[in-house]
Amino acid sequence: MIEMVDFSSLIADSAKLKELDKLLKEKRKNGDRVLIFCQMTKMLDILEDYMSRKKYTFFRLDGSLNIADRRDMVN
Repeated sequence: MIEMVDFSSLIADSAKLKELDKLLKEKRKNGDRVLIFCQMTKMLDILEDYMSRKKYTFFRLDGSLNIADRRDMVN
């Protein structure tokens, strides 16, 4: 049986997500852009879910995109 974790609890229980949440609120308020680098695709999955739930605009640049598409997205 899979137990679904409440999203707000996930942020409150994870020091890294709590700090990221605080940082991104500040950056959004200032109109800044942010680049987050991860080596693990599972962490990218978690961040993608976080960004979607928080209604942040984001682009996921990983190995599933060809190099030309990645280059265009960065530009």
